[in-house]
Amino acid sequence: MATIRSCLGLDDLVDVLDLLKRCGFAETRWYDLGLRLGLLKRTLDVIEKNHPHDVSRCMTECLSQWLGRADNVDSRGGANLGSLSDALRSMNETAVAEKLKHDVLINIFNNRHTVLSQSLCDSVSIAWLLYAERMLTQEAVSRVVSASPSIPNQREALLTAVKEAVQTDPNSLHTFANVLCTMSTNVSLGQAILDDIRKYFCTPEADAVPVMVKDHNVVADDSTSTADETNTIQSESSSTITDSLSSQPSSQVEVPVPKHLIEEFSSKFRL
Repeated sequence: MATIRSCLGLDDLVDVLDLLKRCGFAETRWYDLGLRLGLLKRTLDVIEKNHPHDVSRCMTECLSQWLGRADNVDSRGGANLGSLSDALRSMNETAVAEKLKHDVLINIFNNRHTVLSQSLCDSVSIAWLLYAERMLTQEAVSRVVSASPSIPNQREALLTAVKEAVQTDPNSLHTFANVLCTMSTNVSLGQAILDDIRKYFCTPEADAVPVMVKDHNVVADDSTSTADETNTIQSESSSTITDSLSSQPSSQVEVPVPKHLIEEFSSKFRL
């Protein structure tokens, strides 16, 4: 029996219908989709009998039954987009399933953008960590660093780079959220994104518990993030990025970054 994932509800019906339409799913395949989502044949036969020759209405009623977790829906994973994606793939609708996932993850990022642009802390360190995860390029990190000392500009440069990465590979959103969760000043932002993902999909990335990086009285802004982070080497295999301002000498955040990444970045961009 499949694990029951976090469920959508009847209130999500219009959103699911719109999502499938945007992703190019043919309503004429509603019956096959219903079977693969866990609805029984007799349930689908009743829908077909009640709405003959009206595939749009049949599709709506089919999804309504699914969202209501009728028949064997729970045994197929519950009413969530992960189960819907699995059903689509089993129908050889792989392109629709991929577009569905892409669309949802992009929307999650867009819906969180305003809060991130107002509350994100230590954009430079986040950029370095995402670079270490091979999510951001050297050019993207350089744009974030060069936006100093403007905190809003650093945030915007980082979020622009993250959005580009997520548009290219939607799974990058998991990486971004998990990196945020490793920093105490950003953990609530990262967890909110993971919660959004978990609502729709059940993935190992979304269920992971990030390891917290200890911070040292870091203030809740990016004022301590500067290009000086490339100068302090912690060990042969890692470096510590240290942010400081003369007005706040006791406030700093230390984030381990592999030494070879620091050297590679520094050789290409003289900060």
